[in-house]
Amino acid sequence: MIVLWTALGCAQGHLRWEGGDDVLRTALVQETTDGGLPHLTVVLSNSTFTCDLPSDPDPVAQTQALLDLSTAACREGAEHVLIELWRADGQDWQGVYTGDPEAGPALLGAERTHLADASWYGIDEAALASTRDFVRTYGVTLSGTHRFDHMSEGGEVELLDGEGTRGRFDFPDAGLSGRFQAERCEPGASLFALLANSPVAACPVVGT
Repeated sequence: MIVLWTALGCAQGHLRWEGGDDVLRTALVQETTDGGLPHLTVVLSNSTFTCDLPSDPDPVAQTQALLDLSTAACREGAEHVLIELWRADGQDWQGVYTGDPEAGPALLGAERTHLADASWYGIDEAALASTRDFVRTYGVTLSGTHRFDHMSEGGEVELLDGEGTRGRFDFPDAGLSGRFQAERCEPGASLFALLANSPVAACPVVGT
């Protein structure tokens, strides 16, 4: 059972898991199509990200901005959640989406009009990866991460508006729940594409 919605105010939401909780500093959504049907991707994090990669004409500032993104993704205590939602054509986004690890357009039909899947990436332990010109970068240790792919079995997502920007979720098998109020990203947004692929794909591994 998903907990009752409470007003978010200026916050972007909240994550809760067994043994911890944190506010969301990022809640982004992007609408595309998959198999000719509407598809919504939600990126949630307790680190700060925007839709697009930084683009600063000052090379020093640009380098620092990219390093800041790496730190946000790979820092100790980072929690990132990706949610994918599919709906049958003719519906709007508001409604309850049933969790299914095999969710996709092929499973949609008259009896199953709203489906969801999700993955969760967390950094339990990070360490200094390198220091150069007083710039520090951090990486993750092999034993210091947790990852749940396709954790949606037995869970659900509820979108509270037709635009798909406000919702709540509960994935009991992973012990993760939360709520969000998101900003929309346009199709092709550069940073969103990287985050939706894997928020931690570029994190260096240290201590090997």
